[in-house]
Amino acid sequence: HSRVAYAAWPPLDAATAEDGAGLAAAALRDVPRPPARALVLRGHGALTVGASVGEAVVAMYDLHRLCSLQLRLLATGCKVRRPSEQELERWAQQQELDPAHGLGQRWSALRSWLGALEHGDLPTVFHP
Repeated sequence: HSRVAYAAWPPLDAATAEDGAGLAAAALRDVPRPPARALVLRGHGALTVGASVGEAVVAMYDLHRLCSLQLRLLATGCKVRRPSEQELERWAQQQELDPAHGLGQRWSALRSWLGALEHGDLPTVFHP
């Protein structure tokens, strides 16, 4: 919650790598609730950051899941109720305080799942 930065990314021919790095750094610094976890580059995708590769991968996994969920909700055509700022803030604080939601543990679990998937030990589609 409030850890996603947004930036209008310039056309590739109009920006040097240094311009892009400066733009990304400025956007990541300006999130309402530091530290930033993701940067959405309008028209160019997204990137995630973390104190380690594992944190960045978990952040991308979360971002992908949340974006997919939002697209599925919007595709229903129904009115989608956005949680209040208080609800979002409470959820964010619970995630930070609960050691079961620690990024290190989630990274370890995600690596194990991907390893099993790669070796054919897990189905690619789960059926309830």
